[in-house]
Amino acid sequence: METNADWFRCEACGKRFRWKAESAGRLVRCLCGAKIRFPDRPDAEDAGYDLAPEPARPASARPVAAAPATPAGPTPLGYQTPQKLLPPEQRDAVDVDTLKNQTIPLWLLVGGIVVEMIASFLEDRHDLHAAMIRITVEIVGGTVLILAGVLLTARIRGIEIGSFWSAALRVAAISVAPAAVGDLIMPIAQLIPLIGGLLQMGVQFVLYFALLGVLFDMDESDTWYCVMLIFLINVGIYFLLRFGPWGK
Repeated sequence: METNADWFRCEACGKRFRWKAESAGRLVRCLCGAKIRFPDRPDAEDAGYDLAPEPARPASARPVAAAPATPAGPTPLGYQTPQKLLPPEQRDAVDVDTLKNQTIPLWLLVGGIVVEMIASFLEDRHDLHAAMIRITVEIVGGTVLILAGVLLTARIRGIEIGSFWSAALRVAAISVAPAAVGDLIMPIAQLIPLIGGLLQMGVQFVLYFALLGVLFDMDESDTWYCVMLIFLINVGIYFLLRFGPWGK
């Protein structure tokens, strides 16, 4: 059994997690939904169990050979350890990170590209080449602009966003998914006089705002800050292209 020094608790629900020195400082999500950070040291006040005293051995009993000591060395990090060998608490936390940083963004990106391709194909009068060029420009341009806003927000507000390529994948999904949803609800929005277009834009903005907050673990104030930065970047680029050297 593990001693008291091997565990710490989630402050929200009290669930126990195994503590490891190499995981100190790492931010994960508990099963209750709360974000917790591996402490620098285990919780010494956590209620645990001690080993039972060894029973007296008869004099005639043969001594049992001690198990060979495990060679000292660094323990593999969580992402280097097969998930089947991890404790259930850490395995669930790793799955949440993978779902948020890879699985969900990848599905949103692929699904959004498919929807956008179909919509552009129909809008461009069944010109596949024109549709592909249009989608590529929208994805690349949108990803670059949103990524610039996210990186600036993370630097100014002190937000951890992970690796650059993981952030780029999430941003690409954010740049495509709301527009794809807008294309899907466009036939319904066109049936509603006057407010149909506003309804479509509202749905796209809500999804855009929610994805920024969820995929990058931003609270409401951080998300608004990021949205305003992206808006200002777009406005700046518009005026640069309109009135700058390229607009003449």
